Amino acid sequence: MYTPLISILMPAFNAEKYIEKAIDSIKQQTYRNWELLICDDSSSDSTVSVIRNFSDSRIRFYQNELNLGYLR
Repeated sequence: MYTPLISILMPAFNAEKYIEKAIDSIKQQTYRNWELLICDDSSSDSTVSVIRNFSDSRIRFYQNELNLGYLR
């Protein structure tokens, strides 16, 4: 049976209060064939540290060096 890959895009900017809960929510879904693409837009809080604490091969993290605005 073919199970399609679902790609989830998650922009992040200074989201330290919410990012862990958001990622955990995705990980707890019953559908297993997904990838999570997180793009941090140069956060100045601990958002990046929280994201890097996850060790799941389905989570891919990208970080803008400068704040470029929503999903650039």
